[in-house]
Amino acid sequence: MWSVAFVGAVGLAASPGALGSARRGALAVRGLARRAGEKSPSLTEGQIAAWAQAATTFGTNTDFEIPDWTCEGVNWFETSWDSDDWTDDMKKGTRLESEGFVPLMSVIRSQSPADKISLVAVEDKALMHGAVDAISKSYVAYAGGQPIQQLPNLGVFSSANDHAAIEKLASELQGMAFVVKPSHLGASVGVSVVPASPGVDPMLLRAKIAEALHASADMEYTPSAAENAVRPGVLVQPLYPSFQDGNQESQEKVPAQHTVSFDESTGVIGTVPLTFVKRPLELRVQVMWGRVYMITMYGGGTGDGEAPEHFQLLITPEEAEVDATQWTCRYPLHPVDQFQELLELRFFLEYHQDLHVYASQPQLRKMGVPPPEAPPAFLRGSERAFLCDYVRKNFAKDVAAQAQHVATKLA
Repeated sequence: MWSVAFVGAVGLAASPGALGSARRGALAVRGLARRAGEKSPSLTEGQIAAWAQAATTFGTNTDFEIPDWTCEGVNWFETSWDSDDWTDDMKKGTRLESEGFVPLMSVIRSQSPADKISLVAVEDKALMHGAVDAISKSYVAYAGGQPIQQLPNLGVFSSANDHAAIEKLASELQGMAFVVKPSHLGASVGVSVVPASPGVDPMLLRAKIAEALHASADMEYTPSAAENAVRPGVLVQPLYPSFQDGNQESQEKVPAQHTVSFDESTGVIGTVPLTFVKRPLELRVQVMWGRVYMITMYGGGTGDGEAPEHFQLLITPEEAEVDATQWTCRYPLHPVDQFQELLELRFFLEYHQDLHVYASQPQLRKMGVPPPEAPPAFLRGSERAFLCDYVRKNFAKDVAAQAQHVATKLA
């Protein structure tokens, strides 16, 4: 399955020493892995000219225009977005020193008031579901493509007090695994996954809807006024199957875990998971000026929002005459398997250090702090090759065309 993306931090309120040291070490190693990895290819003069032409001819509605590029006292239309170029005077007294400050996103949020209806709409999953369904009809009629497949909305709620509708839906959900999620939030905040069961208790369903309805995001940034203007709501949808369900070849080519060892003589000391194999295959398609810029196979994070790039593959569409199966597919981290094995060993040992600290401080459990999660594995060369071929052969061409059509219509 796939999704189109148009362009919480959890704190431990107890001795951050050992629990934090492992995480800092992991971040340092991740930085090394990223710097040592494959570099992004440079654009040719022809490609630059093509993008420049797209930028000058693509039109959007006025809601998407940015009349003022000033944010945190800096004009980002004239200033480098590279933090290495920022002066101390620029950083003083501003959020520029905070980790994760992204000038473009901050400018967009500052220029997204609640009266820009288009910006409010794209933040609302319920409205966007209906919009994409309508756009799908034009895609079939005018582009001659297949309908854009979305998960059906089994239920849409703005209140947990619609007892009759909830009871009716509960009877229809018997034997079906489903998801209850807020339509006004993202990043999996407030999402509940309910496994299939012979009977669904209406009271349980009502509680899940109420939980999603009142969920709030613990954001590292200040939401825009447009985001805050989205009316709280809840969607109930069937659960996506794992992309490996019924796919024997993918189970053989991409195992659920890697073994960890010091060397062959010591034997296996543990395992690290490839958690994404148990999830749906999620493709995020970035469209700029009506053209697909990149397709990202996104494998999700580690539970605390870190290191999703472990499972990412970046597919770059080429010129029209190049078949989608030949599009460039890159891995953002270090490509050498032996180096990845060392990283997995490092993460695994730090994970056990975290477990030891957690077990030695029973107050953490009393405070509701969850135990540390096992670190993720890295994609090996053979696994990357299989996944690149799998995505390019089965999905890349269709999702690129559909995303371009949707983005153009929304603009």
